[in-house]
Amino acid sequence: MNLEIESYESVLGFLEEYFSSRVSSEYYLQELLILIEGSREKRTVTIRPIHELFTKYRKEYRDFSITSPKEIRMWTDLLDVWQ
Repeated sequence: MNLEIESYESVLGFLEEYFSSRVSSEYYLQELLILIEGSREKRTVTIRPIHELFTKYRKEYRDFSITSPKEIRMWTDLLDVWQ
């Protein structure tokens, strides 16, 4: 999926796919999808709570799979634009 960083629909669609393919915990995946759906209703990206929950998941499951500079940059850009 092509990410248009300033389009909330593009970002939310991207995050939905991103988490669905990376989060192994059904609980955390559902919580992340609830945050994404809430963002859709508000027509924005609530990136801080989404990022915090994803970070909590990674710590709890020891899932530190971000390895590429491109992915790190993506998170930096999302936080810069939507925070």
